[in-house]
Amino acid sequence: RERSIGKLKDWGWTMGGKIKIACKGAIELPYTALISIQGELKSLHEEDYKRLKNSILTLGFSFPEAIWQNDGQNYICDGTQRLRTITKMVQEEGYIIDDIPCNLVYAKDKKEALKKLMAAASQYGKLESQGLYELMHQSETSMDELEALTRFPEVDFPKFKDEYFSDPENSKDDEV
Repeated sequence: RERSIGKLKDWGWTMGGKIKIACKGAIELPYTALISIQGELKSLHEEDYKRLKNSILTLGFSFPEAIWQNDGQNYICDGTQRLRTITKMVQEEGYIIDDIPCNLVYAKDKKEALKKLMAAASQYGKLESQGLYELMHQSETSMDELEALTRFPEVDFPKFKDEYFSDPENSKDDEV
């Protein structure tokens, strides 16, 4: 536990404090003005909350919420997990945040807004291990940092580590 806390402090994670806004949207709104309409489409387990929180604290709030405005309400089409994380950080952990950058999504009604929400939640491209490795190299991201900041369910991290980060001279496969 001590080691983990030290590592997080190295990345700028402190208890409380101000969350940096690191993007610009079409408009800005208080996080309390945003309403989730995704229902139970996605859950946010504690481990994933910690990863997303770490990402926000390390990189800032980096992506605007995508909202559909209707009858004076601001419904989230993309960004519910970020909102859940920000809400917990502010209400339970003492963080503060300025108004949230938001982009506007146009929909004729709630049905169309929900369809757009499902489209935003979809993953159309397949994550490729070689491409992930190349981005890690270009961004000088360590395995520890990657695991602390991201979640890629399609990547088997132990296998990925063995394939891209093992020492070939000490590999049992190379022994004859």
